[in-house]
Amino acid sequence: MAIDQVEEKSAAEPHKQDHTASFIAIFIALALLAVGEIYSLNSLGRMRQAMDAQQAATKQALAAQINDRMTALEQSNARVVEDLRDQLDQTSQRAGNTQKDLHRARALVKK
Repeated sequence: MAIDQVEEKSAAEPHKQDHTASFIAIFIALALLAVGEIYSLNSLGRMRQAMDAQQAATKQALAAQINDRMTALEQSNARVVEDLRDQLDQTSQRAGNTQKDLHRARALVKK
């Protein structure tokens, strides 16, 4: 064999690389990323549902507190109004009695 023939043979057959392993590694990495993304989205959805449920419960609790406080205020105001009416009635009666006394005194003075 001549030296020229050996060189032609190596130049004619370039080095073949097998990219299959690289493609499989990249595909596995992409598949893992996709699974991770799906899991993350699922977790976010569950957290959102839990947060919505908690927010609804908090809203109901606050509404109940507000209703209780409003009822207590209304009852307190009703008591205060009733007390004021009683005081006004008493004052009116006293003023009426005083007016009667004044009329009697005037009548006595005129005689």
